Amino acid sequence: MTNTPEKSEISFTRDEADLLKFSQVAQKPFMRGRLGFVVAAVVLALLVAEAVLPLLRGTVLWQMGSAIQTLVVLIVYLAAFLLLFKTFQRFGKQSWIDENGNFVTPKTLSVTKDGIRETSDHLEATAAWPGVLDIRREGGYTMAFIDKMQAFVIPDSAFESEDDAEAFYRQMLEYWKAANPEATGAGEQETSDDETTAA
Repeated sequence: MTNTPEKSEISFTRDEADLLKFSQVAQKPFMRGRLGFVVAAVVLALLVAEAVLPLLRGTVLWQMGSAIQTLVVLIVYLAAFLLLFKTFQRFGKQSWIDENGNFVTPKTLSVTKDGIRETSDHLEATAAWPGVLDIRREGGYTMAFIDKMQAFVIPDSAFESEDDAEAFYRQMLEYWKAANPEATGAGEQETSDDETTAA
């Protein structure tokens, strides 16, 4: 028997195809539930339409020609389908977040002239400022993006006041701009706009 040495380090790169494949794998449990909701809604909507349409056959709408009849049938079916699908979704909704996962775990985030560091019981993540693509403050959150859909996310609720949240955001912008003098992201643009207004 050959003893294979253990590998504790590996180098690799990922591309968009890897992201798409991961997304498909991660979404499978949610998509299976959604498919079941669609099938159930289709079947029940057909039954509802079969029950409702006979009641409409004696109305003025039904006497207005085949085109109107077709439209009435479609409206009744679609209304029943959408109502049933939304109902199934509400009662069968699955959370995208694990209560024991990293996203909801208490965290500590610090920023220095070197970058961002976030620690929790589950994870330690760091990013040097040259690796931060953009910094935004929007919708009650400060976000330092390290990819289009990946960011360090800080809710305003982490601060005692909105002024404190704004000050922290401005400090992040200052560090980021110092390390990325050619940056043209949303955070950079917002700062430029503010300076223009103030002038």
